[in-house]
Amino acid sequence: MEAAAMAWSCSRAGNIPARGWGVVIHPSIVGRYRLGRGVRRRRRHRNRPNPQEDPMAFKESTTIAHPPSDVFAALVDEAFNRKVTEGLGGALVAFERQGELTGPVSVTMVRSVPVNKLPDAVQKVAGKFLGDKLSVEQQETWSAPAADGSRTGQLVVTVGAAKTTATAEQLLLPTDDGTEVRVTGTLECRIPLLGKKIGQAAEPRVGHVLGRQAREVATWLKR
Repeated sequence: MEAAAMAWSCSRAGNIPARGWGVVIHPSIVGRYRLGRGVRRRRRHRNRPNPQEDPMAFKESTTIAHPPSDVFAALVDEAFNRKVTEGLGGALVAFERQGELTGPVSVTMVRSVPVNKLPDAVQKVAGKFLGDKLSVEQQETWSAPAADGSRTGQLVVTVGAAKTTATAEQLLLPTDDGTEVRVTGTLECRIPLLGKKIGQAAEPRVGHVLGRQAREVATWLKR
């Protein structure tokens, strides 16, 4: 009679007796667990957030005591870029230039750069992930010279191993003292957890790199 009463109460309450277990299971649980082979939870697939950090912006300028046409000729010259790269302990692996100096010009180059030549702050944060050398690809697209001799270049520098990309606009503007080189752009590193730190460490170096470039150009043009 007790069993009959329990069965009746279960049917009234909407509960279902589990076969062979001697327990009562509410219908809301059925389908969430497999019976007879132990209890297993369904896997829950959660969409974990993948935050995208904002790129680091930079803006720098310097002056070179030569006209824009001479500065531009040096910047897109293979021998000049080879000298600068080797001066940093690296190697110019590939270089291709399309177009005449009197019109639009595009340049693609690949450098191999020792990691130990990177800023100390960058080495400290991500040196163990980068190996001994980095392959750096640089693409430049330059406009034809304007009536005043100024030029505008779009630059993209990619370091695949460091998941880092720098995108910039470079202006060569005539001045009474020669050429003002103005660079504006962003630096983005996509290494999880370390990207922001690497960007913060590398961003202040843009001014240093631009200053070094100006000195290298001036020395090259004095030959």
